[in-house]
Amino acid sequence: MNRPDIQQLISDYERAVASQSLPLWHDAADMLDIIEWYEMRQQDFEAEYAMRQALLMHPEDPHILLHKAVRLKQAGKWSEAMAIIDALPIQDDIDVLFVRAEKAMSELHYEEASQLFTTILQLSSDAVDDIGQPLPQSDILLDAGQYFIDYGSPLYAIEYLRRIQPQDAEYAKAQMEIAEAYFEMGNADAAITTLDHLLDAQPYTIEAWTQLAEIAFDVRRYDKSAEAADYALAIDGNDQKALRIRAFVAIENAQYDKAVQLYTTYAALYPDDYTLAISIGEVFYIQKDLERAQHTLEIAHRCCPNDNPDKVRILTLLAAIMADKGDLSAAHQCLLGTCSLGIKYSEVAVQMFSIALEHDAYQYADNYITHYFRQNIKDTDPDFVKRILDLIVSKQCLAQLPELVKMLKL
Repeated sequence: MNRPDIQQLISDYERAVASQSLPLWHDAADMLDIIEWYEMRQQDFEAEYAMRQALLMHPEDPHILLHKAVRLKQAGKWSEAMAIIDALPIQDDIDVLFVRAEKAMSELHYEEASQLFTTILQLSSDAVDDIGQPLPQSDILLDAGQYFIDYGSPLYAIEYLRRIQPQDAEYAKAQMEIAEAYFEMGNADAAITTLDHLLDAQPYTIEAWTQLAEIAFDVRRYDKSAEAADYALAIDGNDQKALRIRAFVAIENAQYDKAVQLYTTYAALYPDDYTLAISIGEVFYIQKDLERAQHTLEIAHRCCPNDNPDKVRILTLLAAIMADKGDLSAAHQCLLGTCSLGIKYSEVAVQMFSIALEHDAYQYADNYITHYFRQNIKDTDPDFVKRILDLIVSKQCLAQLPELVKMLKL
């Protein structure tokens, strides 16, 4: 959407919605622009309300109905979406064919999807702009490539993306998508080479530098990753991805002071992101800076969504910190928090027993594990008993656990 009067259109529409004395009426094309304006701003409630108003104004308009089908498809309601699509009188419309191509890909019918994209490209080849010039097809090729990547067919994706030429506006994005496709296929070298060639031609493409840094990091080419992240930061010193990756590289290279320095900058700019805070908390823990480790991990715990598996990692680290500070009860409370994330209580018991033994807290360990056995003796897994005995053997501390010896008759 690229119309200079969009703000006036939105203002008129919202004034009419707010005032019941004004009639609510706009052309179908205007209503589509209004809906898309809200969608672009992720104002879902307003977009859905505008969609309903559009259907009241133009209940039989095929483009309004098509957009309704697209919204249903995006919500995962494929059956309702296709019922609308199948009934449309504009079956040769490019957007209708796009929906059919995506449906084919969602059902793993990649060849059918490719045939539909071929039809789309043939139809678009006859289209012209306002001054009669043929419309470029690079945006369609890019969309096709991205769809194939999203639906798990990188080979088809590369086939379409390679057709985008260096003079096309979409070229840089296409090359980055090709690199992503190669990486998904396990060919990191081809992905890196693709990005290297792109950056030779377009060295100020910061998204390509950060993508290169990520891919190189994932295959443990840390020098390459650091170099790419540094180039990105030279373009924009506050770039979130580049700062985070550069800090991770510093951690992997045991450059802890540099990692902490980068984290300080990162946390000031992106205080609600927890991903780097976890690793920096580990760095502080390695350095035996327990107060800073605890503080950093508590921030990570606050920002991490409750259903995210990273929460287990955070709580386990906090338990270790609490134990090192001499507060085994607090350590146990941290571990108990992992039960709401799918960790069995028996696993918590093994970890807590291990922590107590590591800190020579034999009386605590003896009382804790004996209590566990008394409460769960009927449901105790033989593997659980073996793990407990293995920990005792490893520590050679059977004599320090008299209550357990008595209970298990060891």
